[in-house]
Amino acid sequence: MADEEQIKAEARLWALEALTTLFFAAQHKATGDAEDSLKIFSRMVHEKAARQTFPTLDPAHSDNLSAEFEAAMARLLRMQREWLGLPPPEAQ
Repeated sequence: MADEEQIKAEARLWALEALTTLFFAAQHKATGDAEDSLKIFSRMVHEKAARQTFPTLDPAHSDNLSAEFEAAMARLLRMQREWLGLPPPEAQ
C-alpha cells in the first residue's frame, strides 16, 4: 500500500473507531449512570477479549493476534471514557 493510501486507510479506520466509541459512550450516558454502565460493559469486553482465539492460525500467531485484539479493545474502551469525561481506569 502506498504511503498516501495507508494514511487514508488509517484515517478512515480512526474515524470509524471514533464514531463507534462516541455512539457507545452516548448509550452509556443515556443509562443515567454512565460510569457504572461502562464498568459493566468493560468487564464483558475484557472477558470476551481474554477468551478470543483464532483457531485457523497456528498457536503462536493466534496468541499474538489475541493479545493485539485485547489491546485494541482496551484502547477503544479508554476512548469511550474520554468521550464521557471519565478518568482513566488506572486513576480510579
